[in-house]
Amino acid sequence: MYRTISSEFLKLRRSKLMLLVMISGILPSLIKFLQFLFSKDSGEQSWEAFLTTGKEILVLGILITVILVPAFLFSMEYHYKTVSYMLTSGVSRIHIYLSKLISLFLVISSLLAVSGLSELLFGFILFRTVISGTLLFKFLTVTLWYAVAYFLLSSVVIMVSALTKRFVITSVITLGYFMMTFPFQLKNSIYLCPFMTPAAVAAKLYGTDYIFNNAYKDMTINNLSVLGYLIVLAVIATSVGLSLYKNSDAAS
Repeated sequence: MYRTISSEFLKLRRSKLMLLVMISGILPSLIKFLQFLFSKDSGEQSWEAFLTTGKEILVLGILITVILVPAFLFSMEYHYKTVSYMLTSGVSRIHIYLSKLISLFLVISSLLAVSGLSELLFGFILFRTVISGTLLFKFLTVTLWYAVAYFLLSSVVIMVSALTKRFVITSVITLGYFMMTFPFQLKNSIYLCPFMTPAAVAAKLYGTDYIFNNAYKDMTINNLSVLGYLIVLAVIATSVGLSLYKNSDAAS
């Protein structure tokens, strides 16, 4: 298993996607830091405001990365024309599929770890004070929630990738679905746009309006119901994706 996972990371490093992961983790925090640093209104600047408001760039950056990385991870052999070598390597397809899943979880965890550390670092540089224990606990809870939620959502991208076997087509389909359903999440329909459910729950965990101009201020959200919804969605998508992957061939 270790060797298979290592080979997946080698392929990701070749594709420069790990660089995208690092940039997606650091850039939103840097932009937020500069916004606060050069803001003329310093009266409303605080650790809480820095971590819990105006997170559009962070959420969308994570979302785009979570779509692109699994799309490429599960179609890279077709992209590089090496799928015939993979299918004749003697390693079972279930083993390969699980190795890719583990690799993907590590990538998503790395993304959120880099994002979290950069937010704490820039926040400390900005305010020169230590974050409160209560806010730190909320921050860590949200970060852990993001890791679980986005990993569960990635199963949908994986299913599409197993069907199309194309990185570009998979990205277009998933991003297209997100853009078409995105307006409905502002109308109390977060389940229709599952890619935005992590942000909606994060808003409630922080207890603030969080993002998108008070979008979730008056929305009733049951965290356990959302988690159950994502788990069911992931189980269905993983079952379909694994079935397609097991029956795939070297045809491109």
